[in-house]
Amino acid sequence: MQRGVIQGVQSIVDPLQFAYQQNRGVDDALLTLLHLVQSHLDTLKSYIRLVLVDFSSAFNTTQKLLKMNLNPHLILWGIHLEIVKGQMGSLPDTSVLTTQLENTLISYHSIEDNEWRVAKKSKDVTVWRKQSEEFNGFLYKTQGTVKDTPKRIVDYIRPGPFRLDWDSLMTSMDIVKTFDKQECCVMRYTTAGQLWNIIAPREFIDFSYTTDYQDGLLSCGLSVEHGEQQQSFVRGFNHPCGWFCVPEEASPGQSLLTGYIQTDLRGMLPKSAVDTAMASTLVNFFIDLRRALK
Repeated sequence: MQRGVIQGVQSIVDPLQFAYQQNRGVDDALLTLLHLVQSHLDTLKSYIRLVLVDFSSAFNTTQKLLKMNLNPHLILWGIHLEIVKGQMGSLPDTSVLTTQLENTLISYHSIEDNEWRVAKKSKDVTVWRKQSEEFNGFLYKTQGTVKDTPKRIVDYIRPGPFRLDWDSLMTSMDIVKTFDKQECCVMRYTTAGQLWNIIAPREFIDFSYTTDYQDGLLSCGLSVEHGEQQQSFVRGFNHPCGWFCVPEEASPGQSLLTGYIQTDLRGMLPKSAVDTAMASTLVNFFIDLRRALK
């Protein structure tokens, strides 16, 4: 009887069903999905649309993904599925999140110069951009020198007592959660309207992490979904972003500061307005920071 029922059911089971199937699991589902996606995208002028429903339990062993040496962007995508539930208790192990953030930022830092296009250039700050792999927008790179040590510069950039005092774009900042792991926190901050309020005030909730990098520091972050959205603010989302700060060997007392920013402002905004605002904001960031450090 049991064998007959099983044989009858097996004949109608979808071949792409992985749950409750013998010798099938999450790894098989991930590999099959990647194969189908990549095979389809090999076709000229093709695209895909994925609908994901309650994959939370499929990513409850994120450490396994690290051992598989998967692209860090894919692992961060999986981590985001965990944190998007909107509860701080659903954040993955900070050691996993910090490792992947650091690896992702280092991969941005290794992108060849010829892949970047200049978006804005001032006397001593340059802003480049390229298509983001995270969303339908741009990954921005900005670079300039700052007269001070990496430690003091990063202390002014990362969440803490200094940032709100000098950053003209930021209007409020609160640390909403801290972790046992040092230099990690979740913060909520708001930004002012831009371009005569064509871009309305935004609210962000970011996981932030600071670590050593070469002879300097790396401060990086990623938005998480948490809490109710404040009225009069649009909830924006920062895809992996960060700042590298290392001493200038040829110029003692100066540091080279390089940032990678990819912010989804969300809302119905003209793309040209977003591009103008982002490039100008990054140049002004250096101006405000240098003034504060004097």
